[in-house]
Amino acid sequence: SGSINAFPDTIVCAGVPVTLVAPIFAGFSYSWSTGSTNDTIIVNATGTYSVTITDPNGCSYVTVIDIMVNQPPLALIDGGGHHLCLGEQMNLMVPFNPSWTYQWISNDSMINGTVVSSVFISPSTPGLYVYQVFVTDTVTGCGDTSLPYMVWVTSSPLPPLITPLTPTTICAGDTVILAGSHPDSSVTLSWNTGGVGDTIKVLDNGCYSLTAMDTNGCSSSA
Repeated sequence: SGSINAFPDTIVCAGVPVTLVAPIFAGFSYSWSTGSTNDTIIVNATGTYSVTITDPNGCSYVTVIDIMVNQPPLALIDGGGHHLCLGEQMNLMVPFNPSWTYQWISNDSMINGTVVSSVFISPSTPGLYVYQVFVTDTVTGCGDTSLPYMVWVTSSPLPPLITPLTPTTICAGDTVILAGSHPDSSVTLSWNTGGVGDTIKVLDNGCYSLTAMDTNGCSSSA
């Protein structure tokens, strides 16, 4: 007689294989509940495993063992996209559980080492930032690291220039012509009047602004 031994343990985290070793006797045969006829098997799922051990005389007995495989916590970052204009912020979060602990890993110094489930990112310099979080279940001791979450941060374009082509104080019924320009020809210029393009004609009192938007969706105004 004898019992099954489990290595490294009868309770493990998912991904850790468990080796089950039956009592070993010379000349005995083995029949596991998995169908294996070896004296040792490897399992990776929760369950009750049994082995029937038969001696050369045909006498047999059964021994069983319970294995518990705990699943890791869900380490999945949910964000608002993968691009930020300099000065904007984004919320990154993973599922919250009071029994879980959190450890953020990032080349963003303001976030690296943070120990909460939700963070607001707003890098101060342009570049590519990578965020990961290691989540540990304090009940089971199992942990998991999220896949990298990448955010590209770009600078806003220089403000455009508004040049009046006529005096800006006129008599009613006259027209002011405003010309917009920008050193980067790839930006899109748009006026607060709804006009798109370099030049607008103004007939009314008011404040007129021009926005330059670059190909990354970042903007600045004059």
